[in-house]
Amino acid sequence: MRTAGGASRRAGIVIAVLVVSAVLSGCQAGKVGGRCKAGTVAQDSTHVLVCQKGRWKRLISKADGLRKVAEIKAAEERAKLPPPTTAPVVDVPVDADPPAYQEPIDDPPAEEPSSNATVSTVLAAVADPPCSGCSLEFVVSASGRFVAFETNRAFDPADTDFAPDLYLVDTTTGSVRWISRSTAFGTQYWAYNSLGMDDAGTTVVYVTPVGDVTETFTYDIASDTLTQPVGRGAQAVAISANGRHLAIAGSDADRIFMIDRTTGERTTRRFQRSITTLTSLNVSDDGQVVTGGAHFAAANGVGSGDDQLFRDTEASGTMLYPAGTSNLLTEATADGRFLVTVANGTGWLIDTVTGATVDLTDGCSWDGLCVGASVDISSDGRFVSFLGYPAYGTARAYVVDLDDGGYWYAGNGAVAVGLTDDGMMFLAPPDSGSTTLGLSLLAPLRSAS
Repeated sequence: MRTAGGASRRAGIVIAVLVVSAVLSGCQAGKVGGRCKAGTVAQDSTHVLVCQKGRWKRLISKADGLRKVAEIKAAEERAKLPPPTTAPVVDVPVDADPPAYQEPIDDPPAEEPSSNATVSTVLAAVADPPCSGCSLEFVVSASGRFVAFETNRAFDPADTDFAPDLYLVDTTTGSVRWISRSTAFGTQYWAYNSLGMDDAGTTVVYVTPVGDVTETFTYDIASDTLTQPVGRGAQAVAISANGRHLAIAGSDADRIFMIDRTTGERTTRRFQRSITTLTSLNVSDDGQVVTGGAHFAAANGVGSGDDQLFRDTEASGTMLYPAGTSNLLTEATADGRFLVTVANGTGWLIDTVTGATVDLTDGCSWDGLCVGASVDISSDGRFVSFLGYPAYGTARAYVVDLDDGGYWYAGNGAVAVGLTDDGMMFLAPPDSGSTTLGLSLLAPLRSAS
């Protein structure tokens, strides 16, 4: 699903959105170096400004920005034209042109999902709410076949402790496995963190307490084998979308253990600032980019520190972005460039290369629609899904197409969301009055071409 140049095109669109927002909407005036609020946009007499680390910085000149908008639109118009040819015209099927770029929509979502997206039947019943102490989060493979989820419902006769456990469901066969059952590693507790799966659906990774120590586990789906990739003590773990690389945050959190699962090479990377608590972690397909959210200790050793989103590479070190919240749940694209997170009810898309940010719901302006603590982004960066809380109803699962601004929703009472290659999976009651949560799929989001 990934295409060459997709990231740079999407970066151009992010900048274009900021330019249009600043120039055409008459947003606030700012001064380079002046104080500002994270995630805001302003303008001076010649440039569009973005807020980085609490200070206004120039992003792009208005003239260049508007020229970029025009270039994007012109390029998409040119893409609709047939290529020049000297050969005779023949009647062969061709792929449909991609949709032209549109500015993000500020109106409230429609009352019904888009007609080109349909909700499947319930794929699996996974929990009997309330799930005390249970996050009800899940991860899904790109095809939607395998889903790893946390539940206090016993899918195995031997599961009699009434505590949440980790299970894997095969949505094509309906079979369910108890992943966290282990005699070799001791009794695993319910507090699962950093739950992840590669796109192909071969490996599940997670961190959980075993006894008095939090440890990392990898589960191989094909062989039904649970292993520990590193020694004792960890805060978070991530697996790349292609399944090749693991990133594991050590117990002291300012060290990241990198494992190349193809070559077996192991390296250690240190952050430039000490981390108190690391709450989410992502690693790119090439193993070079690590992103996530953390509470960093004070740079000068004075004070309580601050919450930051981060991008770390060996080549350029650590780049930090104000998080605006202590709820630092993040998901990243396969190349590590784009990051989505939740901050004070708002979903944010961040370009970790330029620092540009986009508010996915325009400050809860979609009729009071605010974002809950469940977000995801597709590996190619086209779709973002999130748990939404409209002012007029119960939580729903939303998905936004970043290429054309289209959006859909489903699942009244939804509690978690995740993305497949062509759809959005969500956890919600299958019908009104139901006492069971079920996994459902909203699809297709991509055209058949």
